[in-house]
Amino acid sequence: MRRIQFFALILSSVGCATSSGTTSNAPAVVTGGFVAMLGNDTVTVERYIRTNSYVEGDFVVRNPSVRIIHYRATLGPQGQIMAFTTASRLPTADPASAPMRQVTTSFGDTLAIVEIMTAGKRDTVNSVRKGFRGPVSVAMPTIPAPLGLYEALLAGNPANGRDSVGISLVSGGRAANNTLWIWRTQGGDSVVTRNTWSPDWYERLSVNREGQITGGDWRATTVKVLIKRVDNVQFDVIAKGWSAQQNPGPLSPLDSVSASIGGNNIFVKYSRPFTRGRNVWGDVVTWGTRWRFGANAATQLTTTKDLVFGSTVVPAGKYTLWMMPSQTAPKLIVNSQFGQWGTEFDPSKDIASIDLVKRQATPRAEEFTINVEPQGSGGVFRFRWADREYFAPFTVR
Repeated sequence: MRRIQFFALILSSVGCATSSGTTSNAPAVVTGGFVAMLGNDTVTVERYIRTNSYVEGDFVVRNPSVRIIHYRATLGPQGQIMAFTTASRLPTADPASAPMRQVTTSFGDTLAIVEIMTAGKRDTVNSVRKGFRGPVSVAMPTIPAPLGLYEALLAGNPANGRDSVGISLVSGGRAANNTLWIWRTQGGDSVVTRNTWSPDWYERLSVNREGQITGGDWRATTVKVLIKRVDNVQFDVIAKGWSAQQNPGPLSPLDSVSASIGGNNIFVKYSRPFTRGRNVWGDVVTWGTRWRFGANAATQLTTTKDLVFGSTVVPAGKYTLWMMPSQTAPKLIVNSQFGQWGTEFDPSKDIASIDLVKRQATPRAEEFTINVEPQGSGGVFRFRWADREYFAPFTVR
């Protein structure tokens, strides 16, 4: 997964901040926590405290390895971010030892100073100074983002009669600043964020009248999590428990399948998401929306000879595979792009749209699985996940 680079937030008037930078009913000190669920599995836990002068929290991430990220933002008199620090550690690390990675960003009127330390040593390449204009923040340090920080951004950037507010997002390295737009609309009690680095990335947040985030829905993103607010979270117990367990690895592990059929070598490289108790078809995989056919990077196909699917020919070469899910006419899409991330596709480079046959998967498949098998004088691509199996027979030319 990649860091979110650019957002647009749509905040309802019910959760809007007043011109002072806080909501009229907001308490002076806010504490709480957030739990992110991927189906039945908890993947991140956050605790935080927010006052008029700072917001501080801890964020424990489970995959691909357990680590704790501590963050603290110093707030100015109008709620603006003056400085921000993140520090990443293993749960078992000595608290007195240097963090694995620490990023400290301080903001002047138009200049941000970013200092990055790795295991106690200064990163001279990515420690930089960058100019900015207007409201400013750091690029989100985690995905999903710390909602304690989101709350501070919403409270510190009120509408003040404007339809939108743009916030510069500063990160280390040579990358240019990105922009966070906050758009406020009338009615409702929700926030929708859109990431223009990935056009289909939408985050939905619920916000109460005190300006507190009460939940989040990331199912329209590649993260697919649901987040709920909790008054108290046993953060230390959870972090210790996760650390004591075997390393869970990535949420969607990388895998590959190879086959030799008709003198042709076929190789497929893909990532394998799990069901995790979710309704896959129609929910995780949305009807009528192009799916990356796995997770993370785009699924790759290499064939040394031409593949013939009915009257459709896929010439020898390297491709990416996609699916157009449908309850009546599912398609396997072959695209000539290769090696890109799973959110990056150019429909103009589609070279084939192949009919898929659907049937019930017996038994159910907890993990998305691709197989390429001999069949008759040719072969068949089989794809199984949850309660469904799709297949497409082919011959070799």
